[in-house]
Amino acid sequence: MKALYGIEPDLCISNPDLLVWSSKDVILPKYFYNQLIYLTERDFTQATQAAEKILNSLERQEIPNLLIFKTISEGTIYFHNEEINIKPIGDLDVRNPIDRYVLGLINIAEILECPTIFLPLSSESEIVNKCRVLNIDVTNTEEFMTTGTSWLKPEMLVGIEAKLDPLSQVQWEEVQAVEELGNINWVE
Repeated sequence: MKALYGIEPDLCISNPDLLVWSSKDVILPKYFYNQLIYLTERDFTQATQAAEKILNSLERQEIPNLLIFKTISEGTIYFHNEEINIKPIGDLDVRNPIDRYVLGLINIAEILECPTIFLPLSSESEIVNKCRVLNIDVTNTEEFMTTGTSWLKPEMLVGIEAKLDPLSQVQWEEVQAVEELGNINWVE
């Protein structure tokens, strides 16, 4: 099935095999990638081991300025900059990183014209209710780990950030303006 998957980042730390062996197309927030890097540079025992396992299993794709990786099972992982084009939808709070992540996931799925499926840390978490309100399907670990086929090609993501934030492509330039006060006629 052609779909984009989101995973609650804490679940990836508690179960790194979700990413290591994923054969699906997963969008994760860029802050989580930065967190993985940070964890590998410190000693937080299990969290550090999980981060190292995830990062060591991913193969970086040669797309400049984008964090796109292939997994061992040929899935695609894209770490999206969740700060881009934050427009509130429903009950999502743009100050909350996980909510910004879900907003980005929704926007990317709309551009790529595919459904979104989210894997939460727990079926009782607050994000599950938000997903249901936004018509995002929610899955569980067993369903997520079933074999799938990645359809998302790295080239498809090249212009995605420009589509999400058109102002990022605007080229600003300064123009000298001449001030002429003598040409103003005041009308009362």
